[in-house]
Amino acid sequence: MFGTGGAALRAWVLAQPQQKLIDFGPRLSGIPPGFITALFGSRTLLTLNRGEARHLLGEGDIIALAQHYAARSGLTLICRLDKDGAWICPPDAEPQAVAPYPVTVVDSIGAGDAHCSGLLAGLSAGWTQAVDLANRVAACMVSVQGSSQPPDWKTLDEHFPDAAPLPAFPMR
Repeated sequence: MFGTGGAALRAWVLAQPQQKLIDFGPRLSGIPPGFITALFGSRTLLTLNRGEARHLLGEGDIIALAQHYAARSGLTLICRLDKDGAWICPPDAEPQAVAPYPVTVVDSIGAGDAHCSGLLAGLSAGWTQAVDLANRVAACMVSVQGSSQPPDWKTLDEHFPDAAPLPAFPMR
């Protein structure tokens, strides 16, 4: 996106009127601050893991820094803090903790991608608890070797039988 030929993709991303979910991943350090600033707005969700949050926000209380960043920028920041769950930091409200799903971590490759896929699924269904679904999907993924087999609804239910039931998904 920031190499040769990335200008068209950057322009397209910035021109999208609908809500954006942005997860820069390990390439965050190579992204110009001006591009991140251009993404700001109430229709943007920026999701960061613990290391990415430290890189972007600096040292200190991650949640306080994330809340300040969200308020200053007008976007919603989701901090993925692995075994500590996730935090939703909207620009105009108090941060909200979303509980983790404790599992034995076998392989963390793909955890962020799994979290984003669960988040997108929940958002597309209009769920207010989309981050909870994302936490479940990521927890399932890290509890097995390899990230090639995402969990289906049955697997999620089997892994977390005591979790609050999720609303009906349109294609479930």
